[in-house]
Amino acid sequence: MPVVIFQVCTDVSQFQIVDKDGNSLVPADRAPRVRTNMGVLNYDYPDATGWRVGWVEELEEPSC
Repeated sequence: MPVVIFQVCTDVSQFQIVDKDGNSLVPADRAPRVRTNMGVLNYDYPDATGWRVGWVEELEEPSC
């Protein structure tokens, strides 16, 4: 199956996770951007319209 891997910088500064009482679960020291690898696969090869995100892996590297 054909795969393309992108290295992506994602802005998570406005992304919030809260508990049932509305309290933030995001660490105060979270970086505003995170590096990820994103695998895009063609599940219907050779159909050119079959490309879909197959996986996302957050990297343990400094913020981008």
